[in-house]
Amino acid sequence: EAVYKTEKKAFSLGFPFAAGLIGGPCSLCEKCPTGENAKCIKREKARPSMEAMGIDVIKTCKKVGMEIEFKEGEVTWTGLVLLD
Repeated sequence: EAVYKTEKKAFSLGFPFAAGLIGGPCSLCEKCPTGENAKCIKREKARPSMEAMGIDVIKTCKKVGMEIEFKEGEVTWTGLVLLD
């Protein structure tokens, strides 16, 4: 939701090529539609993951001063909005 809203705001500020990426798998739906003619039911908000686009998330976070720590039982989700 945060990536979607940030991307939408970027569009309104004059960045027509803004592209939002999420960390990890999409979790917009409880169960993703499957089958031969299945289509995403939340296409407007669905975004590809950074990992799927070949981005090293840990390295990218470090470059902007965001240290990611791995702690048992804790998950840190990240997102990215690219601007041009």
